[in-house]
Amino acid sequence: DSAGRSGTSGVSHPTAPYLTRPSGARVGGLGHVVLISLLPLGLVLVLLTLTAILGGLAGVLMALVATLLLVGCVVALWNALLSGARALQAATEAFARGDEALALPAAHQALGHVLRADARCRALHLLGLVAERRGDFGASMALFAQAHQALPAMAAPVRKRNAELVMSAHRALSLLALGRDGEARHLLSGLGHVYMRANEKSALDHLTDDAAWGLGSISINHTLTQLELGRDPRALISLAWAALHARAQSRDEAIRLLDGERFVLDRFLFPHELAAAQTIHRRCHGDPVGAPNPYAAALLG
Repeated sequence: DSAGRSGTSGVSHPTAPYLTRPSGARVGGLGHVVLISLLPLGLVLVLLTLTAILGGLAGVLMALVATLLLVGCVVALWNALLSGARALQAATEAFARGDEALALPAAHQALGHVLRADARCRALHLLGLVAERRGDFGASMALFAQAHQALPAMAAPVRKRNAELVMSAHRALSLLALGRDGEARHLLSGLGHVYMRANEKSALDHLTDDAAWGLGSISINHTLTQLELGRDPRALISLAWAALHARAQSRDEAIRLLDGERFVLDRFLFPHELAAAQTIHRRCHGDPVGAPNPYAAALLG
């Protein structure tokens, strides 16, 4: 996908505005986070080695320093994870109300300080949502792809499946906005079957899914359920199909879908998405509409 490849001829990557702090520093790479997270552990190993070599009082002092450093490192890692999770939760809740002011700082905090894959996945997904809302669909495609790559391998299959379903629905919307209707139709055609079995749990799921155990951000699976505050991806899939029908001039199909799914759409779409659904409905009815927002305009083509 061209949206996910970095340029090699002086053209900036489409995700650059979203992965750059106000200071100009880039976030998103693991190198810096690994260094600040694991360097203290390396120092602990050095101190323990010196303890074994020196022995006596000097060895005891080295062991004490190593213990204090290890405890401090563990506390710092957990603090980074929990504070990053709180910031991402607050930013996601604000975004769901139509306010994206907290989104970039929260995502940059998580990407710059948290090593765990679930937090990084959620941060990249949130940046994808911001890019999509702004009508920057090349960037949103790339960010959702990066979020998908960051899905934690140890997550319960049912939670990974639901996260992939949400990301695929957003990818379909971005494809439509980019004018790639054939690819969007092909992607949407496969989502129905995935949605029908999205919450089916295997024996492995019953063993590994701790999302409902009350562990909060400690649980990788809980983090995945909070990508979009647990909303039903059916609303996104329905919006994408309605936009596709409208673009194909199948206006009656679009109207029937939007009317039939109104309860789901009203309950689970974010404000800019709901505005797009309402714009598509009015346009298909032939009612006059004002200039739609960039998101709705792109979906309508």
